[in-house]
Amino acid sequence: MNNSEMFIQALESGDMKLLRKVPKTDLHNHSTSGCSREYVKKNTGIDIPLLKKN
Repeated sequence: MNNSEMFIQALESGDMKLLRKVPKTDLHNHSTSGCSREYVKKNTGIDIPLLKKN
């Protein structure tokens, strides 16, 4: 599995351990750090769930 596939799988499954294994995830996963979840939902209709802390 390449890094992109691992990243997608980790996000879809909410697997923080797997997400941490993807190189540069801590630096490049800006999603709701750069904007609010409410803004994304209002403008796209997509509700981004909160990640569980593992």
